[in-house]
Amino acid sequence: MRVYTRGSGIRQSSGMVPDVPMRTDVYEALRAINVPEADARRAADALEDRLTVVARDLAVLKWMVGTNIILTIALLASMGAMYLKLADLALQVGTLAGRLAS
Repeated sequence: MRVYTRGSGIRQSSGMVPDVPMRTDVYEALRAINVPEADARRAADALEDRLTVVARDLAVLKWMVGTNIILTIALLASMGAMYLKLADLALQVGTLAGRLAS
């Protein structure tokens, strides 16, 4: 159960979203404009749940982008090594062709 207290934030946190007084601020703002207490709590809970989902999705996206960057760098490095070997092979073929021609 979430406990709403004035100025101290929500005591129980889901762990995904930092425990900041924003949820309490939403609750207090809704109460300030005379939204019934039950509705204000439901709205603050819905906001917390949505922020948790967004934080989880963002964590997955960060992991995916990081993996993509690492794999791209590895691919570019291997392609660079391949081009260096190809250039060396072309140089050796040119040298061999020069020796055979003379």
